[in-house]
Amino acid sequence: MVNSVQTIISKWRYFLAEPKNQILDLDKIIGLIGELYFLKQIIPIYNEKSIRLWTADRGEEDFIQDQKIVEVKASLKEKHEHIINGIDQLRTQPNKLKSICSILLIESDKPDTINLPKLVDEISLLLQPFPQQFDLFFRKLKSQGFDTRDADEYLPYCYQLYRSAVFEVNESFPKMTTDELKDPLNSRISKVRYLVDMEGLRSISLEDIE
Repeated sequence: MVNSVQTIISKWRYFLAEPKNQILDLDKIIGLIGELYFLKQIIPIYNEKSIRLWTADRGEEDFIQDQKIVEVKASLKEKHEHIINGIDQLRTQPNKLKSICSILLIESDKPDTINLPKLVDEISLLLQPFPQQFDLFFRKLKSQGFDTRDADEYLPYCYQLYRSAVFEVNESFPKMTTDELKDPLNSRISKVRYLVDMEGLRSISLEDIE
């Protein structure tokens, strides 16, 4: 009972004090669904540490656990193909393992669909044994632009998991970074974005991630 009350208080603490904004656009909805889906998968592994691993409020890579870094990329495409934002988003560091978790979704009206409110509720349920993490979870949701008062407006955005895979960003992974350039990037060039096709590359299942 105490945990349930704390969940409710945490859920509303970060939203009632501010006016409502417009709901997230489609790209951000898909992106947040991807991050929450990944978060849901790792809670049984990392327990109460899971929310701290999600770097949603720090503007860094999506998940950081000691020497492991995971970028989550979600899409409505039928293949593992994603936009990389920034020339050094996939730059690796010595003694650190960087991976991309690719989550492909398809629109669906079936009962077992995924949507933002459902994922928030499912994660809240998984966090019941760790009530001290509720505040942090909802603070990070707020930093991503999700307002729990708008939950009903997100219900039409329903998807099913089509495919998922985790790709290690290593020397053979196709990427563009400053390390790959023969000369430094001209200072007048910024906001580099490029498309990476990961279809057919070696990967592991999301269920096998540790």
